[in-house]
Amino acid sequence: MQKDISLTPSKRHYTIGTAGHVDHGKSALVWKLTNTNPDRLKEEQERGMSIELGYAFLNLPDLGEVAFIDVPGHERFLRTAVAGIWGIDLAMLVIAADEGPMPQTIEHLEALEYLGVRRGLVVLNKVDLVEPDWLLLMQEEVETLVKGTFLQNAPIVSVSAKTGVGLDELREKLTELLRQVPTEVPQANLRLPIDRIFTMRGFGTIVAGTIAGGEIHTGNEAELMPQGRRLRVRYIQTHNVQVESAGRGQRTAVNLPGIAVEEIARGDELTAPGTMLPTRRLGVRLMLSHRAGSPLLQRARLRLHKGTAEVICRAVLLDRAELAPGASCLCHLRLEETIVAERYERFVVRGFSEMRVIGGGQIVDPYVWIRRRMRAQELERLAGVEKADTPGLILSLLLHGQARQKVFRLAELIPLTSQTESILRKTLAELVSNGKVLEIDGRFIHPDYYLAIKDEVATICRKTLAGGRVSGALSGEEVRTRLKASIDLPIVDRALRELATEGRIQYSAGIITAADGQSGAGLTPELKALQQQMERLFDPKGFVLITLPELQKRLTGASGLKKLIGYLVAKSELVTLSEGLLARRSDMERAWENVRLILEKEGELRVADWKDRVGLSRKDATAILDWFVAEGRTMRLEGTHRLA
Repeated sequence: MQKDISLTPSKRHYTIGTAGHVDHGKSALVWKLTNTNPDRLKEEQERGMSIELGYAFLNLPDLGEVAFIDVPGHERFLRTAVAGIWGIDLAMLVIAADEGPMPQTIEHLEALEYLGVRRGLVVLNKVDLVEPDWLLLMQEEVETLVKGTFLQNAPIVSVSAKTGVGLDELREKLTELLRQVPTEVPQANLRLPIDRIFTMRGFGTIVAGTIAGGEIHTGNEAELMPQGRRLRVRYIQTHNVQVESAGRGQRTAVNLPGIAVEEIARGDELTAPGTMLPTRRLGVRLMLSHRAGSPLLQRARLRLHKGTAEVICRAVLLDRAELAPGASCLCHLRLEETIVAERYERFVVRGFSEMRVIGGGQIVDPYVWIRRRMRAQELERLAGVEKADTPGLILSLLLHGQARQKVFRLAELIPLTSQTESILRKTLAELVSNGKVLEIDGRFIHPDYYLAIKDEVATICRKTLAGGRVSGALSGEEVRTRLKASIDLPIVDRALRELATEGRIQYSAGIITAADGQSGAGLTPELKALQQQMERLFDPKGFVLITLPELQKRLTGASGLKKLIGYLVAKSELVTLSEGLLARRSDMERAWENVRLILEKEGELRVADWKDRVGLSRKDATAILDWFVAEGRTMRLEGTHRLA
């Protein structure tokens, strides 16, 4: 299952990747097509064999820029080959007509399959070395090889990179296939997997790779992952030309000041800040090649190839003791190094001590949290996520949680869903409007989980406020700290307000008392003395607002202050306002008379005007006027307060 995408028009850039056995003429073919030798290293040119990834560029009429990635064919450089195959639009499987399919031909074809490449063609090269009858035999052998793969029914073009025979037909076929690639670019966060790191005099550190998603802009910040280091983009170059920005599919070099070459490694990625998280645990659908020869055993050590990264891992099979060749299962990969990954990203695996590809698959959850192997609910959750669209994925995260967290802000959901902020914002708005998700002060929570929290809050209040005793008064923060899970105060506050509306407690912006408002037999002598001290702090003619910490500082013997406040709130002698402010009910009623008369005469009132009239700070004036809104006496409209 692929993640949801929102398509935005953009200039298309195409990437063609070669694949095939060593010495079958991949580099020579690219050279002929582009007039550029992709073997840039002196050692490669001397040995006639690709060691590193090679790059060449071509402009095709009516299509745009095409980058050719030439991968090594020798088995020793399979890691480099997989890094080059990743993220291409079109595959060119090159087979020498005089030798036919060889081991790396099959390796590369399998890697293309596992990495999700869906378009390509087969090139029978070196036709100048064979007779027509032999060429027909090779064509039949190739048809048998690609049967059941994405190259079944793909064009088979016979060429000679040496003599130029068939190159015009090859260009036509490549153009025809590229026209089938969608011209719209999926909306995505920036991802640039790094495959080259070097330095240039006068510039400093340069990293290069093919942009897998999103765009990169000169002057903007990018985040180097998995290090989590934010860096400024000084210069960008694509196809050997300096540009202001680059997008998906473009072969791109980026100048990063302030970091040394030694601090970056192949497999690291440049990403949009805050859009990806480091991980060492992947929940995946793992497929074992039918050519594997033997089953994959529990906790087998593998080499994972994802993007341009290679990392050693252990495969924890979640529903079986071993994986048979040709089969697939949900699996937990425990990595020995930290990487970054997206949901539904594809990968290839090799055996730990083997050079060949033995399988591959797709990442289901890049931050999987498996607490116990073979737990039915974990398997059920992963299976559901594997098939989920973005709304389904969000609901799964909110209901089941991620590493024990079940309440998320928008920014926290971006890396967990591998989606852009705009797509997430739109999706969440739809879920909230449909009642499938609750939004509380910028936090998103599943309704079922919220009801569970509310029930737990009610239980805590009932036990603490037993019998309505003064000693049972408590604050919303105290309730929050007694919850089993870590829940933000705004969610607890909403639950308390709803419980108060239902008549199960009394709650006024921070202080909770029993539902009947009774205070027990009365105040103790100590609390009465404390009340007399507190009364002296209030001005009989003005409007005095004070916080609990201020009271604790200014009163002696304040250890019973919370009990006293709970008693006075229950008796409706004190009210609590926003910002944790306390005020006498009598003061608030005098303030109301002042505000009501002004509104009846003038129709509206601004905070700035009223604070000057009564000599209050803006903070206190705002708290009082907001309390009248909460009481339903006034309403806010276009920055003014008016009679409700």
